Amino acid sequence: MSGAAEALYERWLASGEPSVIVVGTAKNVGKTTTVAALLNIAEARNVRVGLTSIGHDGEAFDAVDDLPKPRIFVEAGTLVAAGRTLLPHARTIEILDEVERSALGPIVFYRSKIPQHVEISGPPTARAMRAVIDRLVGFGVDRVIVDGAIDRVAVVATGTDPVIVATGIALAPTIASAAEATQRFIDAGRLHAARILACTTCPVGEGRSVDARELLGAVGEATGLPAFDVQADLQWIR
Repeated sequence: MSGAAEALYERWLASGEPSVIVVGTAKNVGKTTTVAALLNIAEARNVRVGLTSIGHDGEAFDAVDDLPKPRIFVEAGTLVAAGRTLLPHARTIEILDEVERSALGPIVFYRSKIPQHVEISGPPTARAMRAVIDRLVGFGVDRVIVDGAIDRVAVVATGTDPVIVATGIALAPTIASAAEATQRFIDAGRLHAARILACTTCPVGEGRSVDARELLGAVGEATGLPAFDVQADLQWIR
């Protein structure tokens, strides 16, 4: 467990909001890795946590390019909201409720009975996502982590949830251009600066890699936001 992940989690706590949304600037920029890092910190602190997604995440292989993806692993007791077609084996979960539909079937709220990998999904609108977050809180969780979606930034841009922007070298060909593109993404997505907690960076993508510390600093300078690399355990704070 990295100090960078701990520091990022503490920034979330300091926001005073029970939920956080992690949104990626592109594919392969470490969004799911950031979600997993926050989840691990919460579980290590024995915090009751709920998990859902604006899109579809946690699958073993990408639906577009069929490449392997980071999995989402939850401990027993974690609450999850996901489309019915994504549910784990019935014997491994306790179903709590079922509400309005998503592209992957009715959204089912369940508690995992065992440690396991899960897939998550949720509704496509801001109002419906707010209802899902509130329902998870209603089941007694202390924290809700929402895996965002690049094509649904409008959903992220509404509400009061703090946002973490995951970005990386997969976004653009150079460190400088990736940092600049991250700032443009924030501006174009109408994400209010006061609601963005930080950026996380991923120096590996599209079959290449760059210096992790250099990318971290470039993104921090370009956005003016604290930046964290939760895998390399690096932090940048002006």
